[in-house]
Amino acid sequence: MGLRRAAVAALLCAMVLSGCASDVIAQREPTGRASGTASPSSMPTGVVRAEPIPRDLLVGSQATEDRTLPVLDELDLNQAVDAPTVVEAPVPRALLVSQLSPFSPEPDTVAASVVVGRPYLLTPSGEWRRVEPSDYGLPAHVEQPVALSRDGRSLALAGGDPARLVVLDLASGRVATRSLPSPAPVGLRWSHDGSEISWFDRADPAVTYRYRVSTARIVRSTIHSLRATYVGVGSAIVEVRPSGSLRFHGDADAREQALEHPRLARGGAQVSGGRFVAWARSATAEVGVVVVDPGTGRLQAALTAPDERRLRLSPGAWLSPDDLLLTQWSTGSIFVWNVLSREVVRIGRFATRGVALQVAGGVLGELIG
Repeated sequence: MGLRRAAVAALLCAMVLSGCASDVIAQREPTGRASGTASPSSMPTGVVRAEPIPRDLLVGSQATEDRTLPVLDELDLNQAVDAPTVVEAPVPRALLVSQLSPFSPEPDTVAASVVVGRPYLLTPSGEWRRVEPSDYGLPAHVEQPVALSRDGRSLALAGGDPARLVVLDLASGRVATRSLPSPAPVGLRWSHDGSEISWFDRADPAVTYRYRVSTARIVRSTIHSLRATYVGVGSAIVEVRPSGSLRFHGDADAREQALEHPRLARGGAQVSGGRFVAWARSATAEVGVVVVDPGTGRLQAALTAPDERRLRLSPGAWLSPDDLLLTQWSTGSIFVWNVLSREVVRIGRFATRGVALQVAGGVLGELIG
């Protein structure tokens, strides 16, 4: 039982919103460097000379402003339990999918009818929808693998014995099902263009499975999923390597880019990619969230907590080329961080704490303008 609980905890570190004791957020000043990102096929491979991170740029500050969106104000899963299912009331698209973690710090504030691990969808207009795995022939699970596409129109689920992948079109209710070669799929993720879904097996996160939606073909790749993400606008994957580099996995041969500050790659997890690549480091690390230009390996910005020593934030979806979603587990707060202007604003909060959250980056990006 102890080993199983440890395995569950390790998995949730890659899935759930993490947090610290307050909403204090700090960031590094913009570097003023060119931010253009080369395509993976043209990535430079030379070693970038590492310079010390300027200490005077790692200064703590409060979120600059509160711009809470009405649809994200005091979200409460207790309000979702009586909502219709997506089968009973289809929706054109969803804004986010949320799941109560078995490690929620406030279990007594959540109704018994809020099922741990069950996906609950929120629409852009603020309506809840339940997702019942049994509607798609899948057993319920406290770690139900689920992923929402960037455009909010498709939902992927996995599970069962033997394992299956279910891809649901939210508007039409159309379902595509595929048997899987991995017995315990977790960590589902959509590519930015919606052409691919990836995951790993619970027993081996160092191997990534990639499912092409158009052909239903599955490719097995040696990519550590907990340190990898889709990057750019297509289906190329970048992996943060502890040795201090980024490794790109696309249609061509894998390429590697050295990082300006190799030590920041150590402990990297919860990786999020777009124009830039962001990842969270150890909860006790002074530099907690790192943003790097994958074309040059140069550090663009970093969140830090030199006094508290426990900055625990989860980088989420990129809402625009420069705007990164951040979530904080202990407070339920949802932030947007512009990594070039250094502006950090709070845009919402979950009244229910200990909620794993995935946002459709394209949909939320439209809402915040």
